[in-house]
Amino acid sequence: MLLVKKRTYLGAYESALREAGIPFVSDKRGGLLESLEVADLIALLSFLITPGDDRALAHVLKSPIFHAGDNDLIAIVRQEGSTWWERMQAAAAGSASAALWRARQLLQAWLDAAPRLPVHDLLDLILHQGQLVARYAQAAPAAARAQVVGNIEAFTELALNLDAGRYPSLPKFIDALQVLRKGAENDAPDEAAVDAAVDAVRILTIHSAKGLEAPVVVLVDANHSEPARDDSGILCDWPQDADAPSHFSCFGRKGERGAARDALFAAEEAFKQQEDWNLLYVAATRAKEMLIVSGVAGARGALEDGTVEGSWYHRLLAVPEMLFDADAADFTGASAAGEGEFAIPLFDPPALGQPAADAAPARSIAIDEGIALHALLERLTQTAQWPVAVPEVPQLARWLRCAHAVAAVIREHALRILGQQELERFFNPAHFEVAHNELEVLCGGELYRFDRAVVCAGEVWILDYKRDLLDSERAEYRAQLLRYQAAAQQVFPGKTLRTALITADGRLWEMD
Repeated sequence: MLLVKKRTYLGAYESALREAGIPFVSDKRGGLLESLEVADLIALLSFLITPGDDRALAHVLKSPIFHAGDNDLIAIVRQEGSTWWERMQAAAAGSASAALWRARQLLQAWLDAAPRLPVHDLLDLILHQGQLVARYAQAAPAAARAQVVGNIEAFTELALNLDAGRYPSLPKFIDALQVLRKGAENDAPDEAAVDAAVDAVRILTIHSAKGLEAPVVVLVDANHSEPARDDSGILCDWPQDADAPSHFSCFGRKGERGAARDALFAAEEAFKQQEDWNLLYVAATRAKEMLIVSGVAGARGALEDGTVEGSWYHRLLAVPEMLFDADAADFTGASAAGEGEFAIPLFDPPALGQPAADAAPARSIAIDEGIALHALLERLTQTAQWPVAVPEVPQLARWLRCAHAVAAVIREHALRILGQQELERFFNPAHFEVAHNELEVLCGGELYRFDRAVVCAGEVWILDYKRDLLDSERAEYRAQLLRYQAAAQQVFPGKTLRTALITADGRLWEMD
């Protein structure tokens, strides 16, 4: 998560992440009209009002609505005509691309419909005929897809609800959007909600992040975190158990307030400072593994090191730096502590692919690969998609939280298993009725967990994934699968039960 106290520079953070190719989602308040997909729709509506708006037409052609290329725009410019719309019609009549031919057909139909349809009905027609939801979903990065589609739906809803439907005509609707865009942040419509489970950087305000956590949290602009100055407002003192306020007055700039209300202003300032500390606590405790605090060096009034006195960055400098020596640490018990000090045992398990010093490297790697293979096959086969798309190594390493070397090996194992024609019947939904991953069955007071149970017309396969199968292990695994079979008989009565192991080399080992 990337946490901000104020939304002032959200656009800059989004641009930086976009240029770096890092997927992100943002909960920018009042940002619906500034989102790219809604800007495309507004440009389209502007063109339908004024077909001579060449810039709006170029915007629409390059958007996912039509996906025109640079060569298409060059072909338009080379035609004769006073406007781009006239030139595009001429270009589309010749040997134009499929994108220009489609744009000509649809834009002409929408130009004919625009004067006679209410805005919401016109947008509904455009979305349907242009298949815009599908086109934007295909064009958007996977991490932002839900928000892009949600923004399109929110804009369509806005056309229906804006000012109780008082803007049925297209020109008045565009004028109303301009008013909203220039208005206060709280008046502008919000973007669609951020999906908290998406695998991307989430840009959130600290208030929005309450109750959420992330492995890595970046607190940005922490060197300029002072609250906004109140130069005007209402001062109200209303005790909790009172029926009416004991004080109510207006105030202006600090030098004009007089001394009679100093005690009330001091109490209000104390409340603000406490709330500021509470907000800093919320921000710092969102991180599960790493907190990164970033700030821009101050200029006027800053200290010698560039920090602004009283800022969050300046406060966090007072936190003592603690260096942890992993080599010298004793993970078996509490670390030595002097009298009056508090200490707890520390346990830092090695990451997958990095075996502990007291474990046999070959055995540790085998166990790690076996665990990772189970996790990957479970994740890849939990949907009805076939063939299964296996991500590249970097993404698998993030999924499984393991080293790239382990992810590379596991990817090859998964490709080998899913690519075996003999095994396709267990993973391709066309060959079975239903399949369950990690199915848990309680039998005789003992809990059994099947890696995969595949239910076919007359039989059920209970499958167990193994990295490899040694001759010395066959008897043990046969006994294990017999216990699985007895437990599964209670869940699938009347079905023929068959059990087998699937190993990383893509082989099926049926156990009678």
